[in-house]
Amino acid sequence: MKPLSQTPVNRVFLACFILIASYFYWQGVDGVPFHPDEATQLYMSADFQQYITDPFSMAWRPEQRYDPVIHFRLLDAPLTRYAAGAVLYFTGREPLPVDWVWSQNWQTNVNRGALPDAAMLHAGRLAVAWVFPFSMLLLYAIAAGVMDYRAAWISLLLFAGNALVLLHTRRVMTESFLTFFVLLNIFMLIYVKPPHLPWLGLAAALAICAKQSAAALIPLNLLAIVWITQKEYQSWKRTLRAVLLFLFLFALIFMLLNPVFWAHPIPSLQAAATERQQLLQSQIETISRQDPDQILTSVPMRAGSLIAHTFFTPPMIAESRNYYAATLEAESIYFDQPLHSRYRAMFPGTIYLIFTLIGLATAVYQTVTRQNPPDSRIPWLLLSLAFLAGGLIAVVPLTWQRYVMPLIAFPCIFAAWPFYRLLCANQTIGQD
Repeated sequence: MKPLSQTPVNRVFLACFILIASYFYWQGVDGVPFHPDEATQLYMSADFQQYITDPFSMAWRPEQRYDPVIHFRLLDAPLTRYAAGAVLYFTGREPLPVDWVWSQNWQTNVNRGALPDAAMLHAGRLAVAWVFPFSMLLLYAIAAGVMDYRAAWISLLLFAGNALVLLHTRRVMTESFLTFFVLLNIFMLIYVKPPHLPWLGLAAALAICAKQSAAALIPLNLLAIVWITQKEYQSWKRTLRAVLLFLFLFALIFMLLNPVFWAHPIPSLQAAATERQQLLQSQIETISRQDPDQILTSVPMRAGSLIAHTFFTPPMIAESRNYYAATLEAESIYFDQPLHSRYRAMFPGTIYLIFTLIGLATAVYQTVTRQNPPDSRIPWLLLSLAFLAGGLIAVVPLTWQRYVMPLIAFPCIFAAWPFYRLLCANQTIGQD
């Protein structure tokens, strides 16, 4: 396994770059146009205080009448609302008193008190944006592990300047924690030694508690544990023990963070699945009436949507244009900053896609022809992409840009791969 960096000087440059990039990233959180889903997270942030005072009262019970708060607990992952609630609580602020109602116009929601003020929105965004430097560090470490520190710099620059990262991870929504914990899971697949692989249960549980679209990490991690432990120990007993420990850690963290499931675990999990399915069906029916082209009815269409959003489409401020007039001024100011939309046009996007495909093909070829070192974990990077992309293609029928965020690190890594091979070739020629 290649080291994180080669010299102390490189470590200093890395630390300085991450600090500077994080400063500008945090400085711009207030300029990100508001999304109504942020209001829902700030409304639900009251769960933090209830969790630390009376978590059992948060549980779903079959005899309860419909409660919108219970509905959101069943429907949404909890980490973002806990983080926002913690920051609001410790800064002496109250959660948003009412939720945003999408069927009402902008002014009506404002009059109801559903629009957070600037200070609340700032606090809530920082509650999730603080993980950005750690996401960069994980991305660098992953790239250095499968390539080297020189190529890792290219990956880091691509990630830090990615327009989708700058938009979708700076709002009080799920994408910031989702991106971070997916990176943490991949980092562990690359670096963690066989005896410690069950700790993947912790990473997977946190990723799913950030957003349920990370569920593809469960079969991926189980496959990794079985394969790697069998290769290392050739003992099904040790493999079974590792699998059971993974499942225990996953269940422990997941249940700990979701008190909504404590009173009636199985029925409440079934209720959550029903709520999720009903929401998806409702979204499909609504969008089918407004814009049928947003419904992806086949695997090629869904795969094409992932590629388009990853490389080409402009940053999507909102999935619906319900409030276009109200957010137009904020959008114009936001996109006056070139970095917020740079490299999203057809030509730069095509170049980025070509380098990504070359890098991906090279990594696959190295793996298939067994050119990787014996201890290489490159196959697990490839399988991470396959499982996460496959999961999105299987379950997401909507062409919404923020759904690609679990995949956003992979092009940053694979687009650097051709440069890595070129550097290796030049180094070999120089030695000759």
